[in-house]
Amino acid sequence: MRKKTNKFVTVMNNAEEYLLVALISVTVVLLFMQVVMRYVFNNSLAWTEELSRYLFIWESWLGISIGAKHAKHIKIVILTDRAKGLLRPIILTVADLFTLFVLVALVYYGFILTQKIMDMHTSSSVLHIPMWMIYASLPAGCAFMTLRIVTDLVNRLRGRGERQEGGETS
Repeated sequence: MRKKTNKFVTVMNNAEEYLLVALISVTVVLLFMQVVMRYVFNNSLAWTEELSRYLFIWESWLGISIGAKHAKHIKIVILTDRAKGLLRPIILTVADLFTLFVLVALVYYGFILTQKIMDMHTSSSVLHIPMWMIYASLPAGCAFMTLRIVTDLVNRLRGRGERQEGGETS
């Protein structure tokens, strides 16, 4: 079971990182095209700005999971830095459970919002992309981070340590 879980986490890590690199690369190319078109040819492309904006939204929501993977999220460490022994994992677990509660709410209500937007059949003004595809970034990104937090909780409960900055477990 543990090997299947590790394989799933590895596949998730790779898929997430490749997807983010691809999205950021496309965004950079689109923005470069926009700059060249605007300042060299004195003619801007409306679709590049719209697509870049929507890609950036997806990058941001998917990036929260990568931030959790590498323990780069802002956190208040005044309690955990001073806590010793058994108190430290208890504080970390309570914080993770609170984070998990918020993430599950965001996934749930994000999914409901995405469904409502889907039912409205709205699309973007220039590219006519269904707007639900943009709104789906919220539950998707939070679902990925939820998997990270659950993995961290399971590892802590099994005594494998906590994720340090940079993504390594102690």
